[in-house]
Amino acid sequence: SSVGSEIYHRRPGGVYARDTVWDAKVAAGWDREAIAQVIANEGGLTPQSPLEQRRAKLSYMIQGDPEAGTRIRALLDSHGLTCTIIQSHGRYLDILPFAASKGTAVEHVRQALGLATSQVIVAGDSGNDIEMLRSAPNAIIVGNHSDGLAERKDLSRCYVARGHHARGILEGVAHFRQRAKRA
Repeated sequence: SSVGSEIYHRRPGGVYARDTVWDAKVAAGWDREAIAQVIANEGGLTPQSPLEQRRAKLSYMIQGDPEAGTRIRALLDSHGLTCTIIQSHGRYLDILPFAASKGTAVEHVRQALGLATSQVIVAGDSGNDIEMLRSAPNAIIVGNHSDGLAERKDLSRCYVARGHHARGILEGVAHFRQRAKRA
């Protein structure tokens, strides 16, 4: 959750617990306060609601500025601050620890559960899913995608569903199940 910056596991009784191993991994080299201070006066960035601000994520609205991520990356690099910057939907900008992303989070959970890579199916709809879609062999782009996902050459091996939202995910799962039966 939170663009891959947090992982929760369901415990007996339906209680969810944070993955503290993941928390420690993504915290390495992350200086949230320094990053927030460096970009505090940067124009064109409006912090998202407090609910979207997490221990390992800073989230902003960028008012449709396609160069915001590049500009913020250069600014943070000039201060020696390492992080991951993700733009999506033409209006969101998330700043995460360098180790955090949806793709690295999926890989962490896959390893923790002892699953083969072929047993994992991921689905995405926007720019904040690119790295995850790129890294998983069974990847679905749902029909209501944005940010030009289906046109990206680096995502050409993904299954592009016609269905939107959950219907697109179910369509993609059916596709990969059929493919596995034929193999």
